[in-house]
Amino acid sequence: LRRWLMGWTAFLIARLLVATYRFRVFGHEHRDAARAHHRRGSLCLALWHEHLFATILAHRRDPVAPLASQSWEADG
Repeated sequence: LRRWLMGWTAFLIARLLVATYRFRVFGHEHRDAARAHHRRGSLCLALWHEHLFATILAHRRDPVAPLASQSWEADG
């Protein structure tokens, strides 16, 4: 029951954030140019951890595949 409640709470918080976020995207021409180089329109999107949630929301309708590497900075 506790996991279920925590899951629903996290889901509701995320939905509230989605409802209140507003995005302004600059440089569409760069994204379009990058997609033109791949036959399926794929591209690589780089972002910082503190912007992870907002970036996922901004691109939630785009087909994506996550790629992550181990952070050496967090080990020290």
